[in-house]
Amino acid sequence: MHFKREAPKGSSCVKCGKPLAGIPRLLPHEIRKLNKTKRSISRIYGGHLCHDCLKIALKQAVRTLSAA
Repeated sequence: MHFKREAPKGSSCVKCGKPLAGIPRLLPHEIRKLNKTKRSISRIYGGHLCHDCLKIALKQAVRTLSAA
């Protein structure tokens, strides 16, 4: 008998839970075989926050710096 492994759950945003674009849904041993640029996104908080949450976080950071 051969057991087919299920595809792992896709990566999701830490804040809102939306699926992250650009990160493949692969098994860990398959991800290790990919290039470093294809494993995650190159912006800050690339594999943790979606682009909308990152935009909000950056705006809040700038506002706290300018208010201080």
